[in-house]
Amino acid sequence: MKIQPVEGRKLPLLKNPKRHVDREMDVPDHPYYRRALSRGDIALAAPKAAPKKASSKETDQ
Repeated sequence: MKIQPVEGRKLPLLKNPKRHVDREMDVPDHPYYRRALSRGDIALAAPKAAPKKASSKETDQ
């Protein structure tokens, strides 16, 4: 599950409590992170759009 930090909130990582969620990261789907989502401590990261592939018509020009 991809998460991102919420401004003004600090959430320690489950396996390393000295580090916090400070950027978009991939974490396991664990009740710890699901509870943090419901409290508003973190947010789900928006999926990134896949780059468009050039069609054969565009490459032939």
